[in-house]
Amino acid sequence: MNTIEYLDLIKSTKSITSDYKLSKLLGISRSRLSHYRNGRNTMDELLALKVEKILNLKPGTVLIDLQAERSKCPEARAILHELAQKLAATALTLVLVFSGVFLPNIAEAGQFGRFDNNIHYAYLCICVLINAFSYKYH
Repeated sequence: MNTIEYLDLIKSTKSITSDYKLSKLLGISRSRLSHYRNGRNTMDELLALKVEKILNLKPGTVLIDLQAERSKCPEARAILHELAQKLAATALTLVLVFSGVFLPNIAEAGQFGRFDNNIHYAYLCICVLINAFSYKYH
């Protein structure tokens, strides 16, 4: 994602209807926000960190995308975008694991017998392993 896409994502996520309100949320001037919108500037690192907090993103996600946006080398840009996607995928896996999406409730676990024989647990393990190996081999 680029600066403009992150700004639009904040607006839609936080139900903000104007760039004026967005600039107030971000703690920047309206003219600075306009420079981002017009492509004159990209976010600085401090604003990228603030965007990560506002969107509840894993630390580094926006910073990597920001570096990719600034890069003049297409190959480096592609690698940085891939890293950002992997970072986001890892964050999503962790959120799903800790939110219990893949884990059965107590009644389901009792129906299937031992927890480690449960299909939900097996699916969880597969997802975590795939994610771990995608970092090692890509």
